[in-house]
Amino acid sequence: MNIIKLFNEEINNKITWVIFIIILSLFFLVQTTTRLHTFEITDEYSYYYEAKLMAEGAVPYKDFIFVHPPLRLYLLFLIGKLFGFQVATLKLLPLFTVVIGVFFIFKLLKEFFGNFEALIGTIIFLSSGDISWWSTISVGIMEALSFSVVGMYFLLKKKYLLGGFIFGLAVLIQTYSFPIFAALLLYTSFEFEGKNLKFKYKRAYKTVLGFLIIFISVIILFTIISNNTYIKQVYITHFLKSPYDKTASDYGTKIDSFLYNYNSNKLLFLLPIFFLFTKKRKELIPFLLVTLFLVLFLFSLKKLIFYYFFMTYPILAIVGSASLTGFFKKFKFGSSIMLILVLLLLTKLFLMPSLSSTYNKYTSPTKPIEEWDTLNIIASHIKNSTSEEELIYGAGDLFIPVIALLSDRKIAGNYVELREEHFKLGLLDLDVMINDLQNLIKQRKLKYLIYYQWYGRSTYIDSHPAYIKNVLGQCDDLMGREIKNRQDRFVILQCY
Repeated sequence: MNIIKLFNEEINNKITWVIFIIILSLFFLVQTTTRLHTFEITDEYSYYYEAKLMAEGAVPYKDFIFVHPPLRLYLLFLIGKLFGFQVATLKLLPLFTVVIGVFFIFKLLKEFFGNFEALIGTIIFLSSGDISWWSTISVGIMEALSFSVVGMYFLLKKKYLLGGFIFGLAVLIQTYSFPIFAALLLYTSFEFEGKNLKFKYKRAYKTVLGFLIIFISVIILFTIISNNTYIKQVYITHFLKSPYDKTASDYGTKIDSFLYNYNSNKLLFLLPIFFLFTKKRKELIPFLLVTLFLVLFLFSLKKLIFYYFFMTYPILAIVGSASLTGFFKKFKFGSSIMLILVLLLLTKLFLMPSLSSTYNKYTSPTKPIEEWDTLNIIASHIKNSTSEEELIYGAGDLFIPVIALLSDRKIAGNYVELREEHFKLGLLDLDVMINDLQNLIKQRKLKYLIYYQWYGRSTYIDSHPAYIKNVLGQCDDLMGREIKNRQDRFVILQCY
């Protein structure tokens, strides 16, 4: 029996949709029951804390520094307002957007290639360990990835104004959505008429107009709100970053970042090779062009964090599904081989949570940490020994927002994200900051300084003589010995 033919010619659309909805519903159920209460070392807790600040009236770029475009933070704010600002509920944002992204991956494949290709592509994408793992980690990658897939769908469906607008939203989540937009703008703006390549200016105009309507409006708005610092905070900060080196980063070189993705998802990266053997090469050109633009952009970055490559995963799933199906259609037993592959991928997809500890230990640079219990101990102590008006501080350490969320206490001065680039650009003044912290200690408002020794202190701040004398000099080691006996990493200082 030819499974591919059966799906594409004999089984109606309703059955295909039912199968898709069952797969997606099971994925969502597995993720919500196994992943919402996990803990990883990422920047997401800074974003959760900042979204909570917004609920209390703070405005990003004005009341606190935020180095990314604003839409992701406002989406977290919306999720928090609807479901509460607990960590588990805020983790729903990337999961919701992954569901939307998968829906449009399915529609793209279904409408441009066929029912069977749509189901295969869905399974290939969801069965990636990284998608399973990161679909509840809100660092912006899943949100940007999903909005980009939606924009891609509408541009390829010739809804140019709408497609451009959605890509404007995608770039307002993360800038690395832009090369996908640029590739599709190039593809949709030209068309062969006979042997002549013609520029379709109306298409290009609508696409660019849709993009600029939202993108420029937001830049103007936040430039005014931030007192002309928005561009510095969101874009120039990243140009000043130092590239990762092998000794200073878990991610290593750019090649190391790529190899992490390849080694984690070999099937996803290898399946597009079947493009060489399929008849549907013309239909796959826009997706290959997107891949080329995206890879060139990623390797041009100063810092290439491994999860930036996740932006290629929907494209790889689409190309891999269409190419593989087209290839196996040529063979008598091709559909049987495809059926076996589907069953293996489904098994991997729904066994992933039970394998998560193994997967995380050996594959993911972002590891759940034993310190979760310690963080709860620290947060409990802080909550029980401080009033709601008293503050904590931690020199931009990743764990401080976690402790602030768990203890329901605020971070002094809204100093949530502290980078050396902020001082170089004049976004922060070190002397002013030290003076602010010193005054908060004198006013008995700043109660605890907390450090995580594994990452080390922020040397640009903590090596300053005035900071050592006027801030650290007014604090005593409170829980250091107790915590060190457990983890030898946390230092808790009480200010007096």
